[in-house]
Amino acid sequence: HFALFPEQADATGISPAAIDPTSDPEPDRLAREWLDATIDLCVRHDVAIELNSKSRVPHRQFIERAAERGARFSLGSDAHHLERAGDIGFGRAILHELGVGTDRVLSGKDLKG
Repeated sequence: HFALFPEQADATGISPAAIDPTSDPEPDRLAREWLDATIDLCVRHDVAIELNSKSRVPHRQFIERAAERGARFSLGSDAHHLERAGDIGFGRAILHELGVGTDRVLSGKDLKG
């Protein structure tokens, strides 16, 4: 799954940007440019960006920019405990709020034999 600074996550694995949406998860212009280039590569090569519910990454601003650029997404729980298996609420909620259609969310029918 995608995260700019996974080492900054707290003990639960949740990034600070997921806890405080007012924080700036991108430390500088270079980081933002790198993230935007990553989005562009994913769009160009039709690679879905995982929205990870366990760590709540990537951060919302990144998801917004990816959606604006036409990215596709996958929803993942990355569950490390049985009770979290299948929890895709983080990504599902953001995509719903942004109005991203299900046609841009990877599903089993998208898998190639």
